[in-house]
Amino acid sequence: MQAEALAERHKQTSRVTWLGAICNLFLSLIKCLAGWFGHSHALFADGIHSLSDLIADGLVLIASKFSSEEADHEHPYGHQRIETAATIGIAGFLVFAGLGIIISGVQHILSPFHDKISPYVLWTAVLALVVNEAIYWITMHIAKKIQSDMLVAHAWHRRSDAAASLIVLVGIIGSMLGVYYFDGLAAIVIGLFILRMAWRMGRASFDELTDRGVDEKELDKIKNAIQSVEGVCALHQLRTRLMAGKIIADVHVIVDPLLSVSEGHYIGDKVYERLAKDFPSLEDVTVHVDSEDDELQHFTRYLPSREQILSALKNLDLPCFSDMKLKAIHYQANHVILECVFPLTILAKTSADTLEQSYTDKIQALYPAAKVKIFYQ
Repeated sequence: MQAEALAERHKQTSRVTWLGAICNLFLSLIKCLAGWFGHSHALFADGIHSLSDLIADGLVLIASKFSSEEADHEHPYGHQRIETAATIGIAGFLVFAGLGIIISGVQHILSPFHDKISPYVLWTAVLALVVNEAIYWITMHIAKKIQSDMLVAHAWHRRSDAAASLIVLVGIIGSMLGVYYFDGLAAIVIGLFILRMAWRMGRASFDELTDRGVDEKELDKIKNAIQSVEGVCALHQLRTRLMAGKIIADVHVIVDPLLSVSEGHYIGDKVYERLAKDFPSLEDVTVHVDSEDDELQHFTRYLPSREQILSALKNLDLPCFSDMKLKAIHYQANHVILECVFPLTILAKTSADTLEQSYTDKIQALYPAAKVKIFYQ
C-alpha cells in the first residue's frame, strides 16, 4: 500500500473516531446529569458506559496511527496487524457491554422498587439514541470506504451504544406506563445480539492473527485467474492469508521447462498483473515459477550441477570439446537436457551427425537418462 493511501486511511479513521469521541463525551455528561437528577438509574448507568467508550476511541486512534506506518526492516509486511489486534480489543469491549446490558436487564426485572422518572429523562434518551445511531452509520460508511475491519467493529460498538439508549428509552416509557419489566426483557435480547456481534468480529480478527486463508469460493476465483494467464501450464501450493482486510498470497506456477529464465519470469509477472487487476483486495502476491510439479517430490535435487557436469565432460575425451559451449541445462524430473553450442566452422572438421552421435553416446554412458541437443552459430 502506498504511503499516500496509508496516510488517507489514517486520516479518515482519525476523523470519524474523533467525531464519535466528542459525541460520547457530550452524551455521557448529559446522561449522567439527567439520570442522577431525574431518578433514572438506567440512564445514569448508560452515561457511565459512554465514558468507558472513550477508552475504545483511544484504542482505535492509537491502532490507526501505528498500523498506517509503512513497512520497515523489523516489519517487512507493514504494521497493519495492529489494526487486527485492535479489532479483537474492541470485540472485548462489545462482550463487556453486552454482558453489562444483560445483567442490568435481569436486575431490573427482579427489582421490586421503581423510582418515578422525570419527563426530561425521556428526551435525553431519545437524543442519545439518535446521535449514537447517526454515528454508527457514519462510521460504517467510512469503514466500508477504506475497507477497515477495525472501523467496522468500532461501528458496531457505536450501535451497542444506540442499543443501550434504546433500552433506556423502553425502560422510561415502560415506567411511565407502569409496565416496569419491558426494559429488562429488551435489555436481555439486545445484550445477546451484541454478544453475537462481538463473537463474529473477534473470531474474524483471531482468524487473521492465525493466518487463516480466504474461503474456497474466493480461492477458486484466484486459481481460475492464474490459469487463464498465457504460458501457465498448472499451479500448486497456492496459499493465502488475511491481514487487516487485505489478502496476501503466494503461488507456484508451472511453465514449459524448456523456456528461458527470462520468459518464465515474464509469465510470473503476468500472473501478478492479472491478480492485481482482478482482485483489488490482494495486497501482495509472490509468484514462484516452476518447471515441474515439485510439491510432493523434488527429483532435480539429485541431479548434477553445471559445475559437476562440466567437470565430468572434461574426462570423456569428447571431440572438439574446447570449441563447445554448454549454453543451457534443463532439469526435468530425473534427467537433464544439455544444449551444446558449436561454431559453424567446426563442421569443416567433422559432420553434424558424427558430432551429435559421439556426444550423445558418451554423455548417456555417464548419465543414462540425459539428452543432448547440439546447435551451431
